[in-house]
Amino acid sequence: MKLLVTQRPSYINLIILSYIFYEIKNIFLIDLIIFFFSYIYCDYWLFLLHIFLDQLQTTKSSIQFISILAKSFQEHHLDPKAIIDSNHLSDIDKLLLFSNLPCFLYMIFYEITDTNSTLIKFSLFTSILGIIASTNHYYCHAITHKSSLIKLNLQYKIFSFLQKKGFLPTNEYHKIHHIPPHECNWNFLNGNNKFLTYLYLLTEKNYGLLRLLFYFTNPISITWLYFSTQIIKRYI
Repeated sequence: MKLLVTQRPSYINLIILSYIFYEIKNIFLIDLIIFFFSYIYCDYWLFLLHIFLDQLQTTKSSIQFISILAKSFQEHHLDPKAIIDSNHLSDIDKLLLFSNLPCFLYMIFYEITDTNSTLIKFSLFTSILGIIASTNHYYCHAITHKSSLIKLNLQYKIFSFLQKKGFLPTNEYHKIHHIPPHECNWNFLNGNNKFLTYLYLLTEKNYGLLRLLFYFTNPISITWLYFSTQIIKRYI
C-alpha cells in the first residue's frame, strides 16, 4: 500500500526562508498587520494565478515556462487524482525561490531598514501562506480520492483539522471547482473569493487585464522591483 507523499519545499527554499526568519526573529505586534496584508495579498495572488493558468489562451503563451505551467494546471482537471503521488509543493519551488532570493541577497549585502524589513516580512509571510495553501490543495485531493493509509499521515491530520475548523478550504469545497467548466472556487485560502469572483465577472473575464495583473502583481515582480530600486538609490 502506498503512503502519501510528505509535502515540503525544496531544500534551497527551506534554507532561504529559515535564514530570513532567523534574521527577522524579533516579531512585534505591528507584524500582525503585515501578516494580515500578506494574507489578503496571498489570497488574491493564488486566486489570480489559478484563473490565469486555467485559461486556454495561457497554454499558448510565448513564454514557454508559463505555457507548460498552464498545461499542467489544466491536465490536473483531467486527472485530479494524479497529484497524490507527487510532492505538490515542488510546483511552487521556483516561485518561492525567485520571490525570496532578492530579500535573501539584500539581507546579506546591505543593512536592513524598517522599510526593507516590512517588505521582507511581507514576502516571508506570503511564502509561508502559499506553502500552507498548496499543501492543503494536496490534502483536499488526498481526502477526496481516499488515498490508502491517509489517516497514518501526520500532515493529513493537521490539514484535516484546519479544514474542519474552517481555517482552510475543504475537499468538498474544492471538489466543486473540478466540475466542468471549472469556473468557480478558484481560491486556495479562505478569504475574499466571492469579492474577487465578483470583480473578475465585472471585467467580463477580460484576459488582457488578467495577463497584466499576473505579470505585474506577482510576488517575484514585487520583490525584485522593490529591491532593485533600493540598490539603485544607494548609488545615485
